[in-house]
Amino acid sequence: MNLYRILASLSACTILSALAGCGEVKIPGVVVHPPSGTWSLVAVGSVEGLDAPEGVRVDEATGVGYVSNMVTGEGNYWQDDGKGFVSTLRPGGRLAELRWLDSTPAEPIHEPKGMCILRGVLYVADNTRVVAYSIDDGKRGVIPIPGAQQINDVATDGRAVYATDTGGSAIYKLAAGAPPREIKSPRSPNGVTFDANGTMFVASWEMHEVFETDPRGAGWPVPFGLSDRFGGLDGIEVLPDGTFIVTDLKDGKIHAISADRKTVTTLANVTTPTDIGLDRKRLLLYVPMLHENRVAIFRLVKK
Repeated sequence: MNLYRILASLSACTILSALAGCGEVKIPGVVVHPPSGTWSLVAVGSVEGLDAPEGVRVDEATGVGYVSNMVTGEGNYWQDDGKGFVSTLRPGGRLAELRWLDSTPAEPIHEPKGMCILRGVLYVADNTRVVAYSIDDGKRGVIPIPGAQQINDVATDGRAVYATDTGGSAIYKLAAGAPPREIKSPRSPNGVTFDANGTMFVASWEMHEVFETDPRGAGWPVPFGLSDRFGGLDGIEVLPDGTFIVTDLKDGKIHAISADRKTVTTLANVTTPTDIGLDRKRLLLYVPMLHENRVAIFRLVKK
């Protein structure tokens, strides 16, 4: 092959890599499955040097990612120890600041988990409370939730924030100017998300199931009927076409659930995957690997 053809080949690979993952990155603890459904994954990078990362949230306005770090050992996920912190990622996934938010005696962060962003404020689930930080200036507010046991994830429909209490089998609506209000929940709710229509979806840890849930609290949660496919669900996101991406922490897998809620496709085996984050603009999936102290980054590819 002459020099021109070599350069042309390299240029083509560079373009394909940017678009569809030419030269897939190898990430320890990750095995990507060959494409077999509507969506597949291509491993494109990882963020190293984290400390028990549990959740990722991407700001849709800026592309900046936020990573919650629990700084804890296996099984000790609910201690008020004041050791946690939140990292930031540049758009596309490179580490920006390891300790963008750090715990202090006056303003402790214990073992932060799921996060969401509403009107320029980052809401962080932190054991029995939700902590709110202004993204612009870092000003902090604490939202206590009386009776809560294990606040695990938070999500927003653009109007209010909803927090799951895995230990208390409850979901709380957190709205400005109102006390937390409990709504109907499946047992042991873990990950929570909304689709573009404002419909809430919840992954139950103990029931190994995904539920469509009424954020108004008027109706009972409706199961997908897929509980035999999962071992222990954690994170959940909805793609624009209605496909669900879920992580199974116990089984170490990332799955896609079809929009009709009938088909489950395993996209990858990943060591201890937890609360995923989605960059919708770049179609990047961020997967915290809890015990590996890294976040794996995948490009979502549609057939």
